[in-house]
Amino acid sequence: MKRKYVQAMMTGMTAMLAVTVPVTTVAAATPEKEQTVYVNADQNGNVEKVIVSNWLKNTDKESTLEDNSELNDITNVKGEESYTQGSNGKLVWAADGNDIYYQGETRKELPVSVKMTYFLDGREISVPEGSTVGACVEAAQGAGRHVLAAQCGGQVLELNDAAPEMGSLITLTLRDDEGRRIYERSLRFVMLLALRRTQPGRQVRIEYSVGHGVFVRLPGVRMSPEDVAQTERVMREVTARDLPFEKKTWQKEDAVRYFAADGQEDKVALLRYRPFSFFRMYGCGGMWEYFYGAMAPSTGCVSVFALHPHEGGFVLLLPTAEQPDAPAAYIDRPKHLQVFSQSARWCEILSVLNAADLNDLMARRQMRAFIRVNEALHDKAIAAIADQIVSGGRRI
Repeated sequence: MKRKYVQAMMTGMTAMLAVTVPVTTVAAATPEKEQTVYVNADQNGNVEKVIVSNWLKNTDKESTLEDNSELNDITNVKGEESYTQGSNGKLVWAADGNDIYYQGETRKELPVSVKMTYFLDGREISVPEGSTVGACVEAAQGAGRHVLAAQCGGQVLELNDAAPEMGSLITLTLRDDEGRRIYERSLRFVMLLALRRTQPGRQVRIEYSVGHGVFVRLPGVRMSPEDVAQTERVMREVTARDLPFEKKTWQKEDAVRYFAADGQEDKVALLRYRPFSFFRMYGCGGMWEYFYGAMAPSTGCVSVFALHPHEGGFVLLLPTAEQPDAPAAYIDRPKHLQVFSQSARWCEILSVLNAADLNDLMARRQMRAFIRVNEALHDKAIAAIADQIVSGGRRI
């Protein structure tokens, strides 16, 4: 599969350009000099700062070294040697037999030009300064919903993030593992927002994967097919409005207060174990949620889905990489789902329904009892299988 990418390049030099120029003179008191020029430029190639670094090579171990220089803000970058300004305008360094490494800034015009251009699969695109990742993708591919985010140097960038000044942008779609996670994460937000309207005040549990979807249930509530259909209608209304996902950085204390006031005590318990004092929150339609990764820019990017009623809840079906414009078909796997249901019952017996409950067990030093009860449940399940084999007259 050929992957598309957006590449930021500079013609003539990179955003941080190093040009090494060896300079040799024949004057006895003047050392051999090696000069390097560093250019800081913005994403359009406009020069912001030019720093010149000089290396005076004291091969004859002279006590003083002279050097012609018109630099400003000169500093010694490797030693404590100082300089004075000679009558001839030269710098006179008290070298004491050492090499001198110093740098300064210059305002002279560069001997080469700088131009920043962006490319997608070898095709040049034009974007204004300060453009977002999404603007780069749209300039190259046109408007569309299949690109969900991009990667640059292994870092995932959302479409609303600022485009990097240099590097390659690799687009992420449903064909990529990270792209699929972004789609599912964003669609879960839409689903939670819809359930808040159709089942207000109810707790929502996203249990486990079912084919190309996830099983969702509301503890204490058995949703009818009509309830599921109503939730799907509200979800489609939300995606049709193409509401933006707003990203903000919250302090942990603010998030804990918000979720406590919203009645999400399990999330409050989980956040109390977070070692960080702040993290990213996403908001849309008056609801804020905490997720473990990047999101799509808006609800309209996740308009392909379906809800299938199942066991008093429903399966949220996503599109596949092969058919991104249609939700995956529901495939009934009764034995597969039976194992998951058994696991959910065991979690209720063990009083461990989420990661925060497990953290509490470890904090109370009760993991040994947890493991023993868990092993007993497994032994019981194996014994039940043995009973089925004997009662059926089968032999292994």
